[in-house]
Amino acid sequence: VLGFRVSAWYRRDGGYIDRVNYMTGDTIDKNSNHGGTFSGRAALAWQVNPTLLIAPSLFYEQKNIHNNDQYWVGLSDPDKGRYITATPELMGDKDRFALPALKIDWTPGDIEVVSNTSYFDRHQTVQDYSGTLYNLSYFQSALAGGTLPDYVTDCTGDAGSLCATPGSGYPLLGTASINLPGFGHYSSRNYVINKQQNFTQEIRVQSADPDARLTWVAGLFYTHQSQLSVERINDPQLPALTTYLWGEPPAAASCNVPPTGIPILDIWCEGLLPNGDDYINHTQGHERQEAVFANFTYAITDAVKVQAGARYARTHFDFSNFSDGAQNFGPITGNSGKENETPFTPMGNVTWQINDDDMIYGTVAKGYRIGGANPPVPFVACGPDLTALGITSLPSDYGSDTVMSYEVGSKDKFFGGRLQAAGSVYYLKWKNIQQDNYLPGCGFKYTSNLGDAESKGFDLQGEWLVTDALDIDFSLGYTDAHFTTNAATGPAPGAPTLAVKGDKLPGSPWTFSIGAQYNTDVLSHDAFLRVDYQYASREIGMTAARDPANSLYDSGLVGEPETNVVTLRAGATFGDVNLSVFADNLLNAHPRLDLSHQDSDTILYEAQTLRPRTIGITATYRN
Repeated sequence: VLGFRVSAWYRRDGGYIDRVNYMTGDTIDKNSNHGGTFSGRAALAWQVNPTLLIAPSLFYEQKNIHNNDQYWVGLSDPDKGRYITATPELMGDKDRFALPALKIDWTPGDIEVVSNTSYFDRHQTVQDYSGTLYNLSYFQSALAGGTLPDYVTDCTGDAGSLCATPGSGYPLLGTASINLPGFGHYSSRNYVINKQQNFTQEIRVQSADPDARLTWVAGLFYTHQSQLSVERINDPQLPALTTYLWGEPPAAASCNVPPTGIPILDIWCEGLLPNGDDYINHTQGHERQEAVFANFTYAITDAVKVQAGARYARTHFDFSNFSDGAQNFGPITGNSGKENETPFTPMGNVTWQINDDDMIYGTVAKGYRIGGANPPVPFVACGPDLTALGITSLPSDYGSDTVMSYEVGSKDKFFGGRLQAAGSVYYLKWKNIQQDNYLPGCGFKYTSNLGDAESKGFDLQGEWLVTDALDIDFSLGYTDAHFTTNAATGPAPGAPTLAVKGDKLPGSPWTFSIGAQYNTDVLSHDAFLRVDYQYASREIGMTAARDPANSLYDSGLVGEPETNVVTLRAGATFGDVNLSVFADNLLNAHPRLDLSHQDSDTILYEAQTLRPRTIGITATYRN
């Protein structure tokens, strides 16, 4: 027996942020943050005989985002639906991946053998941040007397100082402006290229009778991943901008003895790379993992079952890195590293089916996440941040983190099954937590292991069939996640702190959702009307980045506000075609989300919001 299925899906999202010329204010790209996504899947199932099934498949997805969703706070008026960005360059995202897979299922008798093989190939080119805004925030920090380069201490006019020329503007980034009077239009583009190839193979053997008192599964797992990340800042105007901002430095401040008389060489120690880049960062990483696992479930009685399982793995990670360019101050720098670990992750579970309507359970499990590498950051740009941390360079890598989870819950039915509910309470103990750290002085991030944390809370979800036509579903959740230890940059006494005991982990503590769907018949066609409401509370407490006690505190960062989103859908089925109309964000909520700036001294803020009220149509054809 041979069967196949082919499906395709495409979605285009219209934009709502206008891009303007920062010098004239003229709109140059209306609704710039539009994008489209295509995905397709083909699957084949070949039942060779009653005991053997072979099922290859291929999934492909391609995404093309024209510009990102950040707007300039100082130029925009969300209450009037006006969202503006004056960032000179587009911040696009082109991402595609292919995922071929092969499943073989063989059941020769009392056992079942399953093989899953897959290969993941991804290529992404994204403008991950604005090269223009990053450069100007960095340069204005230097103009203020901070970072460019090591020998700059202040702008007093001393022989060894490097100072702004009288015609340049300061600050270079205003609340709603780029200030380069007399220079002309300036633009510098960032590119990040990510490539990833993953091969994964799993073979498992399991009991074939699901009703047996003892059921089991055991298997082998292997994966090999190769990742390449290339970060570039293309800045062909750097020579002219260097001359405009600083001119020729004093001899005592030059990289060269004697000075060359060329500002970019005497200030940055190196000219542009042949393609016009002033910075490149190249990181290659490999990850390999081999594991064995087993899980056993035993029915003590018809109502009580116990489950025990474990996974033992050997993991390997290695990386190599180099960087170059004028913003790297000339010499190519490189580092490499590797890490090998043998994580053991057990789990246990007990369930009690009290009756046909009520079941309670308890679970204990250990989780593990492999470590990784940090690409270096420009030392001169980020030097003050590193000094504040008491280090001279970022850690080249970070280790794994582990979590122990404890959960008890129940699943219940009421009123003859018309109301179904499931609830649980949980406690997570997180050790050596991997956390992104923001360097407020230069705008870069890196990952490190930040001590220990815990998370506790509960969740409840349910569905109520009020009538045969009206169905209501709901969920409620609460989470309290915070650090339980201080996290420092190193073991030395008095080392600067990255997080303090009690600092919150980012996220909304309360979430709630409710939806109602009414099914009916319209002109002999199945039809429905559905409304949904989703709520997330505002962030409370201080995160590590918002706590003044920490070295990387940024007073310009604020917690996320609460969000309230209402969606509406209505549709009907006409033979093989389903048509529906929808209104997302029906009430046009526009909270200010992800408020950010390039560094702690930059007064130009960017933010995101929910996509404004969107009305559209969905058509689905099945045959």
